[in-house]
Amino acid sequence: MADARVEKLAEILVDHSAEIKPGDRVAIERPLPPNRCAALCATILERGGYPHLLLELPDQRRSCSRTARCPTGRYPALPPNGL
Repeated sequence: MADARVEKLAEILVDHSAEIKPGDRVAIERPLPPNRCAALCATILERGGYPHLLLELPDQRRSCSRTARCPTGRYPALPPNGL
C-alpha cells in the first residue's frame, strides 16, 4: 500500500514545482528512497512525461576508471585523493 503523503509530495513536485507536461523528459538525480522514487516516476508517467533515473553508486567513477578502455590504450589517471 502506498503512503498517501508520498503520493501527494510526488503530485506537488510534478504538477506545481516542475509543471511536467506530456512529452517532457525528466531527470531524477538525487538519491531518493525507493517508495518516493516509484511515486515520482508513476506521477510523471501519468502526466505523459518520461522519467530518467540517474544513479550514482559508491565508487562508481573509480570502478569505471579502472575498467575503461581508451583508444590510446591508456587509462585515465585517478587524482591522488581518490574520487
